[in-house]
Amino acid sequence: MAGLATIYISLNGPIHDLSENYLFSVHMLQHLLLIIVMPPLILIGTPKWLVGSFLNRSTLKYLAKYSARPIGAFIVFNGVLIGWHIPALYNITLVNHNIHILEHLTLMLASILMWAPILGPLPDWLSQNSGIKCLYVFCISLPMGFLGAIITFSNDVLYKFYLTSPKIWNISPIVDQQIGGIAMKTSAAVFLFAFITIFFKWFRRHEKMPDENSI
Repeated sequence: MAGLATIYISLNGPIHDLSENYLFSVHMLQHLLLIIVMPPLILIGTPKWLVGSFLNRSTLKYLAKYSARPIGAFIVFNGVLIGWHIPALYNITLVNHNIHILEHLTLMLASILMWAPILGPLPDWLSQNSGIKCLYVFCISLPMGFLGAIITFSNDVLYKFYLTSPKIWNISPIVDQQIGGIAMKTSAAVFLFAFITIFFKWFRRHEKMPDENSI
């Protein structure tokens, strides 16, 4: 329910209006809610048996075996994320509502896929050990950080739609873009927290295992 509430808050009300008509930074906030906040809540709240029964269908099971594993999820998520932030595609989404809906749907699906190897709940045939999870979490944070840096340190306004959009709160388009870029870059810290959590759970689990040499 919290995940669904996040979707509702992101795509309605002030966040929706400000992102579509005024500020790139709020649009970035909207995307980060759909990428960083919503997927973990959806995955944590979904029973493993429900995911297992859904993925037992032959076609979906075949797709999940490749796309829900770390390498597949990394490629799909970053392809979707970087693709939609190419200025030409990004600007199209702001003037074509149907493409904008497609952008949000693909971002949400790719983000759920990206979080799946970390949080599950996944069937046993998709599970990964903690070492692979740590490496995956570290790698998944890098493209988002680099993309945020490119947006932040660009000398030009990348998304021309916001050059002609009405100005509010005396925020210039370039400052607005820098705020949005910083938000994306710093959001990668979420993956650092995930890395630390997985690592220490892994460490504690090994610490509790009996020492074979003492038996």
